Amino acid sequence: LSSRIDRPVDNMSLSDSRMGGFINYPTWTPDSGHIYMTVSDWGRVGLYRFTAGDSAAPEPVIGGDRTLTNLSFTPDARAVAFVAGTPSNPGDLFFATLQETGPARDEQQLTPVNKHVFADLLISDAEESHFDSPDGPGLQGWVMRQPGFGECRKDPAAVTIHGGPHTMYDVAVSH
Repeated sequence: LSSRIDRPVDNMSLSDSRMGGFINYPTWTPDSGHIYMTVSDWGRVGLYRFTAGDSAAPEPVIGGDRTLTNLSFTPDARAVAFVAGTPSNPGDLFFATLQETGPARDEQQLTPVNKHVFADLLISDAEESHFDSPDGPGLQGWVMRQPGFGECRKDPAAVTIHGGPHTMYDVAVSH
């Protein structure tokens, strides 16, 4: 079922805001017609719907510039709770209603866990960069500038390389 996408089917992300992994097991719909699974794609982890017994490409259901973890489906697989993190939020709890086709609807953020912690901090946005690779599909990187960075300033740089290829830095809090 995953042969129609050139991406890992699972959460292959790496960040400073979570330690260890949480396995997001495939979840069948009650009619056994579809399977929900996370997919890792250029630093983002979203939820996709795969059609069983079909060669169609999987359909993105919940995505965006964030990383989804700790998914928990209702028994009828018509709704899902999940944790989503971004570069300025290590993670909050969300809930969304799943439909038979198309994206999820009525997504709601249920917690503002770190709101008070990050309210007074200057957080650097992660700027995505892509680089050519001589013998592969290319490389991805993230540039995080010092808060208040100006075009006329020259700040020192620190480079962190995780090496890969089995994980990816994601759109999550990075120290």
